[in-house]
Amino acid sequence: MDEIISGLMILALIPLSVLSGDRITDRAFTTRSEVIAKSGMAATSQPLATQIALDILKRGGSAVDAAIAANAALGLMEPTGCVCYYTRDNRIIVWGTTQTPHHDRRILADLTGLLENRIRVIKPVMGGGFGSRQQLHHQPIGVFLSKLVRLPVKMIYDREEEMYATAVRHPALMKIRVGLNRNGRILAFHAQVYLNTGGYATQGPIVLAAMSRKMQYKVPHYLFEGYCVYTNSPVAGAMRGYGNPQINFARETILNEICEKMSWDPIDFRLKNHLEVGDKIPALDYTVQSCKIEECAQKANNIMNILEKEYRSKDTKIFNNPAIKRAWGISFGSHGSGISRRDQAAAVVLVNDDGTVKLLVGSPDIGQGSDTILAQIVAEELGLKTTQMVTTISADTEYVPYDTGTFSSRQAYVGGNAVLKAAQDCKNTIMEQLSLLYGVEAKKVYFVDGKYVVNTPRGEEGLTFAEVIHKTSFGIGGRVFIGRADYKPSTSPPPFAVCIAEVEVNLDSGEIKVPNVIMAVDSGTIINPSIVEGQVQGGVSMGVVYALYESIRIDHKFKSPLESDLLFYEVQFALDSPHIHVCLVDSYEPTGSYGAKSVGELPTVPVAAAIVHGVYKATGYWVRELPVIRNLKIIK
Repeated sequence: MDEIISGLMILALIPLSVLSGDRITDRAFTTRSEVIAKSGMAATSQPLATQIALDILKRGGSAVDAAIAANAALGLMEPTGCVCYYTRDNRIIVWGTTQTPHHDRRILADLTGLLENRIRVIKPVMGGGFGSRQQLHHQPIGVFLSKLVRLPVKMIYDREEEMYATAVRHPALMKIRVGLNRNGRILAFHAQVYLNTGGYATQGPIVLAAMSRKMQYKVPHYLFEGYCVYTNSPVAGAMRGYGNPQINFARETILNEICEKMSWDPIDFRLKNHLEVGDKIPALDYTVQSCKIEECAQKANNIMNILEKEYRSKDTKIFNNPAIKRAWGISFGSHGSGISRRDQAAAVVLVNDDGTVKLLVGSPDIGQGSDTILAQIVAEELGLKTTQMVTTISADTEYVPYDTGTFSSRQAYVGGNAVLKAAQDCKNTIMEQLSLLYGVEAKKVYFVDGKYVVNTPRGEEGLTFAEVIHKTSFGIGGRVFIGRADYKPSTSPPPFAVCIAEVEVNLDSGEIKVPNVIMAVDSGTIINPSIVEGQVQGGVSMGVVYALYESIRIDHKFKSPLESDLLFYEVQFALDSPHIHVCLVDSYEPTGSYGAKSVGELPTVPVAAAIVHGVYKATGYWVRELPVIRNLKIIK
């Protein structure tokens, strides 16, 4: 076996509020908190994965200082709310800020004893969710109050309730060890994670399991041990990234430290160890079918060189100030596209007799633009000139087919595949009708360049979609065209990202700025560049705030959160936002709708590690605590 030259360990701690009020320690974690779930995952190309990984790591190594990362509140501008109406004929109508209308309906049916067809859940227009709204909040209370008074009941959280009574990002205690050979090949990776779920389990065990699957490097011996723990902290739940930003911060930081210790280029080191097409993903039983990580790294690095050249030629004031140190940090990231085997989506395409189309889907658009993208897929597949000819009806359980909801970056991939299959089903029916109408074989009717072409004895005749519908919808042989399909993915293709962040540290004041963040992403075929770029911009912003500012601290004397509103909870203002340089690398995922993968959560994932790397290169100090601003006294 190759000689081991590094078995480094990074300890990433989150301060937890245990019942004694003491600061969390390993001892407190095991003796004063209740472990509610354990998740173990081992993956190797040889037998006895666990023992092999541990044996490799025992052959050498050194410890690095502990790192502390805090939780984070969603802090949505739009508070969580609902209007519930228990009607006099024993039906329930709920208008609510939700990401999962069908799950809400199922749970409410179980709580009330009503059949699901007696419950209607409607998602109105809403400006975001980011995870916390994929679980019920006050809807059950509103329903039972409405049943009592037989009138609609409206419930809306105030700002304090929104901050810590919905869901926060899971804090995590993470111990990571990496073993590699002298050639810079990773041989073993061992992660031991304790996840703080707060006073209720909610989605904690599932988040923990999701963390175990976020490995984008070739690791022949991979071991993940996870524990989900009850504490008296604010309840944690789903939040953009679903555990990935936490484990990525720890993993990418230790990889950066290895590169600094060994004087290796951090990009070359990662590319040498990165998954390629055909590689099996550690802890999963499917392989990578699309990956443009090398192109992402190249384009991100080119943008950095351009920005650095511009900086040195213009910003001489900062450049000549010895108190201000600048550096660039690097991090890679990956995520998933929905949930393999457990996810499900369905779609119905209804054609009107004037050539317009209605699309019925159960996946809610919560501001990310999925209604538009799914309409684009229908328009492209049927040959419509514009998406304005497609009306998307989503997220009303009274009319739309079942869908698991909006989470796990699944819309373009899982929902998109369902819509594509429904549109293809509709198109096949239309082409069958055309062959009957013209009296030709089915193979003589085909679709090319947005037109339906019929090969008749008189020659080829090309028809637009509207012309086809006009010919086939009326008369004795007229048809009503309906396409339908459902989709359950067997895989979850990972999108990839390269993040490079510029960091400025003022050694006199301790101030830290992030002037520029470069994010190059491989999310498959880009169906709508504007929407994808908007998702990247928003995801990077959340990543910067998570790294620099956000945390909810607990007052141990009064046993209550210190940050309960946006006045005291530190967030980034628009003027503080870095310049975000988005680079969309076009690839093709063979299992995706038109080759698309996900992008929604990906841009948040690698930002914190890139910023921490930049701080180290500027100051020589490895930040072990998130948010970074809590470490300014150490830097000074």
